[in-house]
Amino acid sequence: MRRVFAFEFGDQKWVPKIFRRQLHELLQFQVGLFYQPLLPLLQDWIKEHKVDQLTDLASGTGGPWQNILPSIQKEHPNFTLQLSDLNPSKKSTLTYLKSSVNLNDPTSWPEDAVTIFTAFHHLKKGQAQALLANVAEEKRPIFIAEFTERSFKRVLGMLLSPIAVWIHSPKVKPFTFTRFLFAYLIPIIPLIYMWDGIISHLRSFTDEEMEQMVAPFQSEEYSLKTFCIVNKENGVTLRGIYSQCIQ
Repeated sequence: MRRVFAFEFGDQKWVPKIFRRQLHELLQFQVGLFYQPLLPLLQDWIKEHKVDQLTDLASGTGGPWQNILPSIQKEHPNFTLQLSDLNPSKKSTLTYLKSSVNLNDPTSWPEDAVTIFTAFHHLKKGQAQALLANVAEEKRPIFIAEFTERSFKRVLGMLLSPIAVWIHSPKVKPFTFTRFLFAYLIPIIPLIYMWDGIISHLRSFTDEEMEQMVAPFQSEEYSLKTFCIVNKENGVTLRGIYSQCIQ
């Protein structure tokens, strides 16, 4: 299936903030469930690189960190996390950077380890390759993870995604009248969720494409590896790229 790079409502500034916020809060709830199987690999990556401070890029409302941070800090008591986003969440209990960080410009990133959850597919292929080249040149610890998948099965499955919105919306707290209104009575959120989900799947990189991206960055001291982990409970496959120190 050819990669399609179309727009997503959740990225558009002209979309009313209330719709973008409700969409991002719904996704925040879901990714907290999806990424749980990555925790052992992420723990090993933190230990291998001796990561004490980490910056999460393009964080949205926090990605999976609300769910996995307590487990990481239990194993690594000195571990600290800061989030970054062009539109920081005012409701998140996690700390956001005050300065702007551009996902496409590694020179704007803080000088520490970085993670990218559910945002790598927002990059064009050339941008993704340039990002990886930069982090490899600096030997920067990086961990990238996605739960989207470019396949007919996933794209067609998104046609039923409004059902997931209706099921999960009451679980997103607080369950306000406006959330009820735009999820059920005037179903704007289910519709933009379906569109954005389809586009996210179509934007995603395949296993083969990610393998080709990391192939040039293998050295005696630092390398980039790909991973693929199935979350059987939630029916998604987690894919991504992470740095590895060569001992």
